[in-house]
Amino acid sequence: PLTVKGKAEPVQTYLVQRAKERAFRVDMRGFEGIETRMVGRDVELLALQNVYQDTIEDRETHVVTIVGEAGVGKTRLLQEFGNWTELRPELYWFFRGSALSTTQGVPYSLWRDVLAYRFQILESDSAAEALRKFREGMASILEPDRADLVGQLVGFDFSASDAVAPLLGSDSFGQMASAYLAQYFRGLLAQQPLVMLLEDLQWADDSSLDLLAHLAAQIPDAALLVVGAARPQLYERRPSWGEGLEAYSRLELKPLSKRASRALVAEILRGVQRVPERLRQLVVEGGEGNPFYVEELIKMLIEDGVILPGEQEWSVDESRLAAVRVPSTLTGILQARLDALPREEKEVLQRAAVVGRLFWDRVVQELPADVVEREVDPLLGCLRQREMVFRGERSTFAETQEYTFKHSIVRDVTYESVVLKLRRRYHGQVAAWLEASAG
Repeated sequence: PLTVKGKAEPVQTYLVQRAKERAFRVDMRGFEGIETRMVGRDVELLALQNVYQDTIEDRETHVVTIVGEAGVGKTRLLQEFGNWTELRPELYWFFRGSALSTTQGVPYSLWRDVLAYRFQILESDSAAEALRKFREGMASILEPDRADLVGQLVGFDFSASDAVAPLLGSDSFGQMASAYLAQYFRGLLAQQPLVMLLEDLQWADDSSLDLLAHLAAQIPDAALLVVGAARPQLYERRPSWGEGLEAYSRLELKPLSKRASRALVAEILRGVQRVPERLRQLVVEGGEGNPFYVEELIKMLIEDGVILPGEQEWSVDESRLAAVRVPSTLTGILQARLDALPREEKEVLQRAAVVGRLFWDRVVQELPADVVEREVDPLLGCLRQREMVFRGERSTFAETQEYTFKHSIVRDVTYESVVLKLRRRYHGQVAAWLEASAG
């Protein structure tokens, strides 16, 4: 507490009141514990901020799709925008979710993720516990019978509900449940605006995309803002996504210019008193405007001893720089980083890759290992420091810690390095763990 003087008696002013129930600010990318600012996306961030203002002030529905190749900075832009909105004075409902490549064929899996996050439903919750949380989450808007139908639609097992059982398999079930979900969002929007952030829409199942389009059409004049990130593959699969509709807009993320790339290198290497021009040119030309490639290349140079981080200042070993051979692709950079890992860290990362982009410490711990070290938490801590994985804010399984690979490409490259004869056995053991741990 701070003591503010100048009054008859001192007044205690508390800068921090309590822990926030669930923060949705996320850690920014950084190096050696140093947070780096976003570079070269000011125009795109301003565009999102303007759409937000239009949504709030004019009570309009907007669906914005951020489109760009892998590693170009979609997630970072989405994070920066989310952090900006959190500091705004307006009160609003917040939803977020992410599609996974492994659930692209599962109907409404994106909406299941969105509502599970909102209502804090864990994968380890029993069907009865999930039903209780779902009903409580929707209680201010929908009565239990209608909430049950929505939950069953998006993929929860509420078949024991008296409202669900008679309608399962009927032609009217999907239509009724979709209408109740729209009613739920209308009820929230009658109270205050709503912001929804969605990642990896290129992997969203068609049912989820159709339902999103349905909601936008059913709620055209409300303060509803949906911002999603997607690779161009979304439009290869759904070429008419949002076409010709006023509520939809598309925000293209192009590769960074050389000027912006130089600024990114300067930002990352701001601890280096003088960045050699050869190093700057090597990273800028090698990165080709892809921020993720630039970051991974610099990390490779750090791990190779070319760039030497220090407590106060960083330095560059120019004798090593002259001998550097940079892989020509992002996959090559990641493979080089993977090969340079200590054996124990590499094995833990490989076991995690079998689980998926999202994974949990307990299942990784239970997979068999050839190395002496069997406790995975310290090794995952080392991989976090290398920024190959991030630790999640919450876990979808009780009594576990959830992690995610920094990028799906990191997971893919790691998975491909797993010996073929081990994959089937690992997958079977992961499946057995999921069956034993799921509610």
